[in-house]
Amino acid sequence: MKAFMLVVVLLAVSWLGCPAVARGSEPGEPPASVSNVRYNILGDSVIVTYDLKGSPEDEYAVSLELRSDADPGFFFRPRVVSGDAGKGRFAGSGRRIVWNVKEEFPAGLPGNDYYFVVDAAPLSTGISPFVWIATGAAVTAGAAAIILSPKKTTPAATQSQFPPPPGRP
Repeated sequence: MKAFMLVVVLLAVSWLGCPAVARGSEPGEPPASVSNVRYNILGDSVIVTYDLKGSPEDEYAVSLELRSDADPGFFFRPRVVSGDAGKGRFAGSGRRIVWNVKEEFPAGLPGNDYYFVVDAAPLSTGISPFVWIATGAAVTAGAAAIILSPKKTTPAATQSQFPPPPGRP
């Protein structure tokens, strides 16, 4: 019973000791938010501007999506973009993404009921929480295996196992 209780305590300590290391998940730290999304058409390109509220030192994964008012199921993620999209330090106002529409839609888009959604997710830094969880589980499993494994005993050496000592000269 002592061994079982020790395993339970080790398991609880390993799970409770896992730190939260992902950015934006720390208490008091506001998550990143995108606002003021606007776009202008300039020749064959669409220029999308946005403001990203967050820490300028943190990296974000910024993506652009094209949606339609008339068709709520319409969703397109442009592939030919440049500027403040992808992974990087994009916090601030007046950020800009340039999308070359003609490369992806040579005939253009039918209708005029489109809008853009800019999404920004903070990238985590440091060690992933899953590494901490896996390490704690491995330590707990190792401790449990040592504690709960049956003790191996070797039989006591008897005279029948060893030859008699040599005679005296």
